[in-house]
Amino acid sequence: MGVMRAPRNAPLTIRLLHIRDQLAELLDQIAPDEVAVEEPYFARNVRSAFSLGEARAIALLTAADRGLPIFEYPPTAVRQTVAGHGGATKMDVAAMVALHVALPIGTTLPHDATDATAVALCHVYRRRQQTN
Repeated sequence: MGVMRAPRNAPLTIRLLHIRDQLAELLDQIAPDEVAVEEPYFARNVRSAFSLGEARAIALLTAADRGLPIFEYPPTAVRQTVAGHGGATKMDVAAMVALHVALPIGTTLPHDATDATAVALCHVYRRRQQTN
């Protein structure tokens, strides 16, 4: 679990290239069979929504370029699967992620890492249900 950061003051194209390069390196290193992402939600801040959409597009294209199947989950499905109810707060999800992955007590993850881990857990649990 980790977080990829792009240089904050770099031009947009450089930041997106940085994200692509980091993600490509990670995908090549761990060689996953599938990729899971959270579907976009409607944000109040338009600027943040555009930035998230651009970074999300880079992630989708990088995974697709490697021929990886991509599974998308709405935020409520992620919260429902991980925390037991679709209206769970970020704190609820973070607490359940910590339990699911057996983090030592008191360990906190960056919000982005918690969110990504919740999506991964959602995917694993949903795929298990499909095969049983």
